[in-house]
Amino acid sequence: MKTARLQRMAALAAAVDRDQGSRLQQAASALYQQDGAEIFWEVLRQMHLFCGFPKVVRTLHALGDQLPSQAGESAGASDRVQGQTVFEKLYGKDAEAVQQRLIALDPVLGNWILDHAYGRVLGRSGLSVEERERLAVLALAASNCWQQWRSHVRNSLRLGVPKAILISDLEAGNWLTAAQKEQARDLLLAEGD
Repeated sequence: MKTARLQRMAALAAAVDRDQGSRLQQAASALYQQDGAEIFWEVLRQMHLFCGFPKVVRTLHALGDQLPSQAGESAGASDRVQGQTVFEKLYGKDAEAVQQRLIALDPVLGNWILDHAYGRVLGRSGLSVEERERLAVLALAASNCWQQWRSHVRNSLRLGVPKAILISDLEAGNWLTAAQKEQARDLLLAEGD
């Protein structure tokens, strides 16, 4: 389950989200040195889904010369096809119902989520889908987005991530407040297997 790597990924994600200057430098350096440039960049790229482009851009400026080199964008399946594939893998038999709820809330945003979030970000190589979901669970708890958090917890469980790992992840990166950890732990324990 690569728990040590998730700890390093979460430390960087938390520093991006919480604007922690000195912790940002340490977390970025640790992740890059231990896991390489591809993992470093994928964590940063995924974080825009949860804390916005401005925080990620601020992070890039803060890291400046410390940024590792990166590969260019690779070509792949269309965003819609890739997004649909990833969405169906994550949501299983619930995929159609979840997708319809998103479309009902706002058709434009629902399509953006499918095309961009799932097709261009979560469907990328570099991080396993399990790691991406575990990081999403932490980011959503840190943002108090409990409805979406439940969906991503179910996705993680569907992918075979044990509840015990998700509970241990709550300590990753010193990201969550004590109240968020307690709420997440309680909700995880109540979640069916």
